[in-house]
Amino acid sequence: MQLSPLPAIYFGGTLRSDVVIMVSLKLKFANMFMSIFVKRLSDKIPVGLQRRLLQMNADTTLPIGMTREDKELGGTQVSIFSPPQSPSDRCIFYMHGGGHLAGSPDTHANFLTLLGMSTGLDIIATNHRLAPEHPFPAGLNDVTFAYDALIATGFPAENIILMGESAGGNFVFALLHELCSRRQPPGLAIALSPWIDLTAGGPSYRYNARADHALVPHAFTVMRNAYAPDENLRNPLISPVFGEFSAAPPVLIEVAKTEILFSDADLMAKRLQEFGVNVDLEIWPDALHTFQVVMPKLKESREALQKIVDFIKNNKPITSKVASKRNAGTMDISA
Repeated sequence: MQLSPLPAIYFGGTLRSDVVIMVSLKLKFANMFMSIFVKRLSDKIPVGLQRRLLQMNADTTLPIGMTREDKELGGTQVSIFSPPQSPSDRCIFYMHGGGHLAGSPDTHANFLTLLGMSTGLDIIATNHRLAPEHPFPAGLNDVTFAYDALIATGFPAENIILMGESAGGNFVFALLHELCSRRQPPGLAIALSPWIDLTAGGPSYRYNARADHALVPHAFTVMRNAYAPDENLRNPLISPVFGEFSAAPPVLIEVAKTEILFSDADLMAKRLQEFGVNVDLEIWPDALHTFQVVMPKLKESREALQKIVDFIKNNKPITSKVASKRNAGTMDISA
């Protein structure tokens, strides 16, 4: 794969921005299929049907050696995916996407098991409450309570990697904002096509309206109105692009150039730089929204996953400590 550096604007942190040039035939076909059959319905499918369709396509089969444990953490339901290499002194705290309206560890199990097997780390995936039944701040409270409970078990903050895609990427940076305000940041943060500006202020909401293969701009209006009705959309817990990120850890963001959310990722990277944060912004030229999760077997998805693995390996915590409550590949995280 060829990589070409993009111009970077420096505000204090470092930004390494790469764009992937080659696009596989399979990805081109997937882009075309989604553009023809899915995009036009992206703002019209009722929430209940969205959830049923995601659940119907969920693959919860575990690879050999991978285990899953469902339990409560701080009053929030979580699923812990543990690879054969477990236990490790680090973990990935994963918050799923789905527009704040749909999704669960079940619907993301295929990607989460692949992520665990590739990194060798436990994946703690939150099954947080969803809108419209539970609008802001319910879901964010759930992931915050789960994170705080994980810390209470003795797991070091510097060994926790925040990760999520789309609306889950929103939670990544909203939670990161909160943790930075406490001066207790995690070890790393990773976001795939994060939705971080619910004011829709970025230019790609306009210039990528046709180029995006899966979504129309109005879909984000529908999701926003369900998640944060009558709220101040500039609240950094709703739109973390307005957040404060002093002493934040290194961050990796992956996004496609043709996505409606491209400017969200770009603006988030620049916002983080203002606080001296080191950011890797990986840009794919023509791909589906969260292609890594939706189609993990694609060549591009495997390469994107490898970038995540490399980022984690290259950014190890200064002090590596095994959490005091881990034993034989399991974690005592009883609420």
